[in-house]
Amino acid sequence: MPKKIVLVLFSLMFLVVATAPVFAEEELFDTKGGTAKIEKGLSLLHSKKLDAAIEQFEDAAAAAPELEAEAYYYLGYAYYLKGRAGDAESRAKSKEYFDQAYEANPNFTPSKFKPTEPIPAPALQPQEKVVESPTITKPETPASAQPNDSQPKPAEPVKP
Repeated sequence: MPKKIVLVLFSLMFLVVATAPVFAEEELFDTKGGTAKIEKGLSLLHSKKLDAAIEQFEDAAAAAPELEAEAYYYLGYAYYLKGRAGDAESRAKSKEYFDQAYEANPNFTPSKFKPTEPIPAPALQPQEKVVESPTITKPETPASAQPNDSQPKPAEPVKP
């Protein structure tokens, strides 16, 4: 009888251990799918297909909450590009999505998207003049005033 109990316990332990990795690998949200949608949205954004990019970013935000800040930021940027043509509604949505990105993660910084248009450099500030300390140098003497071997040499100045 005790052998049967031990055998049943080992069988149960084996089943628990064998099925544990399956439960651990299952994700609650579709992070990989959301990341793929953001990548696709970025390629559409580069191609100036703003409406299709907006749709991808909205799907990415719904797929994985940990990608919300990134998806909302890119949504804001897509609406910003759309609003540059004069669409006031897109401008308002742009601000709204930028605010949502900040609320989702105040420290978010986009690193994947690099705009194709060059970003203007900030205006250069006049540089401060650096004052260097003066150095003491030996004055040059003309060749006619060079001392010869018969005359004593003057003492050299002491350098600080």
